[in-house]
Amino acid sequence: MPDKLHPLALGHRLWAMAMEPTLAHLMRVKSKLTGSTKVPSTVPVKHNRDYPLYDWMTRHNAVLEYNKTHKSDLVWIGDSIAHRFGGPPTDETPPTGQKVWERYYGHRNAVDLGFGYDRTENVLWRIEQGGLDGINPKVVVILIGTNNLSIGSAIEAGLGVYAVVNAVHEKLPQAKILLLGVLPRGEKPDDPIRTKVEELNSTLSALQMDNVTYLDAGKGLVSEDGRISTDMMPDFLHPTEKAYEVIAQNVEKILKGWFPK
Repeated sequence: MPDKLHPLALGHRLWAMAMEPTLAHLMRVKSKLTGSTKVPSTVPVKHNRDYPLYDWMTRHNAVLEYNKTHKSDLVWIGDSIAHRFGGPPTDETPPTGQKVWERYYGHRNAVDLGFGYDRTENVLWRIEQGGLDGINPKVVVILIGTNNLSIGSAIEAGLGVYAVVNAVHEKLPQAKILLLGVLPRGEKPDDPIRTKVEELNSTLSALQMDNVTYLDAGKGLVSEDGRISTDMMPDFLHPTEKAYEVIAQNVEKILKGWFPK
């Protein structure tokens, strides 16, 4: 409450979360909350931040239409790092890794459900609103959480990622899930955000769940001195085409065992 009276977006969300269990009971529907995860990262919410490169809701609707007419054996779901990989359905976002995508996933009926600037709660909303309906993929690759670290703790981000994994598993129980660790970010090894990434990935790597495999896909993105070079990540967050090649090679170590040649 910047004026100590009127809530901003986060204030409204916390207010709604406080009311939601009672409203769900009165409406005789399942609550979105549980006693152990009353944190914003686990509550489905529509994207409510400005992102100049594309229209979030238009992309969501494009995904729904794409899924009606295309077979998808492989799904990537996540934030801008997945989005900029450049797989279909494409939009005006710069497809930095599109050549890499085509080389590794073009023959696998792959769909790119990355949305720029998404946090776990936005992915949960997309899944809840039909983002995975009508498809029956063999594999779902999840890469989400880095934007949660920009506003909250590694613990809260981890709870959000767990919620996404559970939502995907409930929607697509037969699919194998490849859970990727959040990519390293921040130029230097002692950058505070780098420390949070390592803490989050330590939590994710310990996740024990049927059909879920964890992978540190960021190996090779950091130099021997612990720094991230601009030829890998110009802003120390988003991969270049060279970095996407490294990521794809790491992921391929798992995928090649799950897809027939």
